[in-house]
Amino acid sequence: MRAASLAALCAVGLLGGCSAEGPARDALKPPEKPVGTTSRAPEPTTPRDRAILRRLAELARRPSARTASAVPFAGRVHLGLGSHLLLERARAELSDPQAWLLRPPGGDFRAGVGPFSALELLGQSRGPLAFSLGPHRHCVSPPVPPPPRVASLRRVSVQPRRLESCLQWFTVDVFLTQRGRIAAVTQDLFEP
Repeated sequence: MRAASLAALCAVGLLGGCSAEGPARDALKPPEKPVGTTSRAPEPTTPRDRAILRRLAELARRPSARTASAVPFAGRVHLGLGSHLLLERARAELSDPQAWLLRPPGGDFRAGVGPFSALELLGQSRGPLAFSLGPHRHCVSPPVPPPPRVASLRRVSVQPRRLESCLQWFTVDVFLTQRGRIAAVTQDLFEP
């Protein structure tokens, strides 16, 4: 699976700072100029946004009922790829990594073969990550619109901070309700 090729990146940067660049707090800052962005800096995320992403990354690294209970999931959560929501899961199901597996129609997505899992993608990441708020570049391409059903929600994203190629790029986008509950999680990859 494509997520396995991302073993050089580090979600631990979200949680504890395995970055060679210094303490974890440095890994939490948005990048000076993320790959493929214009000179306009992305909007900063809030401490609450970053705490939600840290809890989701902890669930990805250590899936269990305990780590899932710390993530502020809504009662039902939509999971998707790019701008498409593919399935809906109850909060109680999200501690099971199998519940995160997405099998798109036709089996492939962005030239990769599924199944796909945002949880697995985060859990296997090994490198400093950057957070952003709202629309973001698709590596060097224009932004991909959010799924229409969650377009009005707050969109917080996590992506690799440094890349050698867009083939290493990914994003996990979390869509939050006004009360700070995760209503949807999507992942996206760059197509060669």
